Amino acid sequence: MMWGLGHAALADGRYEEAIEWADRSMREEPTYRPAYTVKLAACGALNKTAETNEAAARLLELQPGYTIRSYQATASRFVSPEVVALVVEGLRKAGVPEE
Repeated sequence: MMWGLGHAALADGRYEEAIEWADRSMREEPTYRPAYTVKLAACGALNKTAETNEAAARLLELQPGYTIRSYQATASRFVSPEVVALVVEGLRKAGVPEE
């Protein structure tokens, strides 16, 4: 549920709030990957490079082989194009591979 609140804040452009919800979600469930994508997107939008990189490193640790393309293939079915674009920007800023 906390991830969902973070996702809603992200979609509404409330990036600091999105980070707070993502962090709460990750504390509750440290392996829940969608929370990391919310944090990546929000930190990327705010140019918080260190936090973006840290979230990406943990995401890649949880799911080796994770790529921007794999995110897009899954998320585009459930997430608005605007939010997908925010997440992709955060993933790129953190150096997550395209493919």
